[in-house]
Amino acid sequence: MSKRLLIIFLVGSGIIVASILAIKFSLPSVHVPAVTPNGEVSSTVPSASPSSSAASASHAPCLGDDEYADYPLNPIYPSWSKIAKVPVVISIRNKTTGMEKYKFTINDVPPANSYQLELHQCSVYMLREFQKPEWSRELWRYNYNGDGAILLLLDRDNNSPKFSSNFHVDSQEQYVALDYGDLGSSDQATIVKSLVLPDLPDILTIKGQDILKVMPSLSPNRSAEPVGWSSDGKYLWGESSEIDQSRGAYFRINIQNKTSLEAFAMPPDAVHFGPPMLDTGYILYVYGPPFTGIPEVTQQISDEWKKAGKKESLFLYNLFTKQKILVASSDNPYWNFSEHWISDSQFQYALPSGSTTTYTISQ
Repeated sequence: MSKRLLIIFLVGSGIIVASILAIKFSLPSVHVPAVTPNGEVSSTVPSASPSSSAASASHAPCLGDDEYADYPLNPIYPSWSKIAKVPVVISIRNKTTGMEKYKFTINDVPPANSYQLELHQCSVYMLREFQKPEWSRELWRYNYNGDGAILLLLDRDNNSPKFSSNFHVDSQEQYVALDYGDLGSSDQATIVKSLVLPDLPDILTIKGQDILKVMPSLSPNRSAEPVGWSSDGKYLWGESSEIDQSRGAYFRINIQNKTSLEAFAMPPDAVHFGPPMLDTGYILYVYGPPFTGIPEVTQQISDEWKKAGKKESLFLYNLFTKQKILVASSDNPYWNFSEHWISDSQFQYALPSGSTTTYTISQ
């Protein structure tokens, strides 16, 4: 099941699907001047609103060794989803005391895409939308003094270019992976651009047919959508789904040689799933009835499952080893396990009793 561009909370379907990936602080980035959509170098513009209400009236471009950054969360979503409240306020804090040292505000952030926010050692990456002179969606980069500039025009009214809101920057801030084209179109692809070369040139393109070459047993007409990077920035991960959702799959490629493309199919009984943990290959999935969105049909399916004695089940699966572990089951075919990762080796899920259980993966 593709989570393309949306945070979808399917409470009645027995699962919450969130396209939220873990964001890790990593090594300092190389400073790169921003470029305008036509490829010209852009000057820094006053796109954020700094605040001097904290201890300092300004801040260095990068986080210090004793600092971290955070932002207020939207209270209508679970805290683990990390969905930002808009306008987005970035706070720089002391690691020991948690005291705020500096903050700045990013405006014009579309609420539906406020989860598309990445914090790195020297940069904050954020989607912004503007209505004038025409509607446009843009990818912006800020330093920790609140200075920002456009990196890339993603989409606009005339639909050229046509990148979606789905983007992922590697931990070294060398590359940005983007989702190009519409799902189901022949030109849909994952495109990787360099952040350290002038004009952000394309350095890699992955299409659905590339996935099929690696794993011909998959159904045709597949997509290739970026999911994120391994913590060391070596591997780019993506999801490859079929239009009829017949069987999901994931792929990864070594960005250093750009040729070692691997594909991993989900088990046949995986109905709801993802995203995977990008360092270990572990993924959570649910075997259960499909979501219909029609109450009468949902009730009919639920009654049929109960009559047949079928259970909805939550599984832990490893894409590398294909190890499959049954975690929990429910007599309610549409029970919402609310499964979510809290670390690389732990996740939580809800039981019909109302309790929440933490599962730790054995080493």
